[in-house]
Amino acid sequence: MLVIKPPLFQLLGIDRSLHILLYILLYILIITPVYFVTLLIIGSLLGQFRFFWEFEKKMFKRFKKSKNLTK
Repeated sequence: MLVIKPPLFQLLGIDRSLHILLYILLYILIITPVYFVTLLIIGSLLGQFRFFWEFEKKMFKRFKKSKNLTK
């Protein structure tokens, strides 16, 4: 993901001159979905799409579960 971040942020016009908390929030909100999509693409190329799809579904369930715990 470190290879993807600089060109992606430059394309979107995001740089460190933003407030640091805003920069970190944007980093998390942009890079997390890019990570999951990249994982599926690489998994597909290696013939392991089903494994990574199940892995991502499990991760999304964990995100959803932790969201429900805070309520």
